Amino acid sequence: MKTPVTRNTLAYHVFPCPFGLMGIAVSQRGLRRLRIDLKRKDEFIKILKSLYDETPVYSPEELKDYQNQFEEYFAGTRKDFTFPLDLNEGTPFQTKVWQVLSHIPYGITRSYEWLAQEIDNPQAARATGSANGKNPVPIVVPCHRIIKKDGSLGGYTGGTHIKQYLLNLEMGTNGSV
Repeated sequence: MKTPVTRNTLAYHVFPCPFGLMGIAVSQRGLRRLRIDLKRKDEFIKILKSLYDETPVYSPEELKDYQNQFEEYFAGTRKDFTFPLDLNEGTPFQTKVWQVLSHIPYGITRSYEWLAQEIDNPQAARATGSANGKNPVPIVVPCHRIIKKDGSLGGYTGGTHIKQYLLNLEMGTNGSV
């Protein structure tokens, strides 16, 4: 039986991904939180309870389409996600950065400097890196596609091994975790 997402609930699901377990949380507006490096399901519930007032409700059937899209992405058969996003928890600066990130094409990398220029704040390369680190829905808002100007990876929440894996996946090379 599907559990409807209401104003006071947050539907969530935890399922396997190449890095362990992936947790997703969906509000009435869309995907609100994604975590890709979980060790246990209860770890994600604790995260949700610490961040949100809504009650987390385990809803694997309701969120099956989300899971399917992520599985297709990791299989290399999906380049774009079609579900809605709920990005209302960021500051105006973070939201602006996340919007620009959302338009970087699959398999293409850009620099932190490029990102700062795109938001009309060329001096904010470090701040864009911080906004990347606060991205609540990595992969979907592809912060992994931002690298250093010299071509090195830079940081990534969850570890640079995950960033490298995602870039290898998108560029058609086999990577490992």
